[in-house]
Amino acid sequence: MCRQAGLGDKAATNLCKWIDEDFYQVSLLPFSFKFERYTQPTTTHGTVCISGKLTSYKTKAEAHNKLQELGYVVKTSLTKDVTILVNESGVESAKTKKARNAGVQIITNLLEFIGEYNNGTT
Repeated sequence: MCRQAGLGDKAATNLCKWIDEDFYQVSLLPFSFKFERYTQPTTTHGTVCISGKLTSYKTKAEAHNKLQELGYVVKTSLTKDVTILVNESGVESAKTKKARNAGVQIITNLLEFIGEYNNGTT
């Protein structure tokens, strides 16, 4: 089976040895080997980029997940397909200046923006 997967003899031997000797101990750790594939929504409400520190969410990852859940595509950099920039810090960063010059909508309160979306006004 290892050879069918493209592993050489040494790699296959090491993998089998690891499974026999160490895998049980690793399987007792509090995490899962399960993987859920994220599928991009077929329709989007826009492409969002988050700039700077957020005040509405503890982490950018939380905000990223919520935006994706609502049907937005989230980018880490300001690309030409970004339609919304989130800047809650109030700092006029290079990213913010570039977005403003490109006519990108700038959001200063993500929770208000999401609230408007959830109420059907956006």
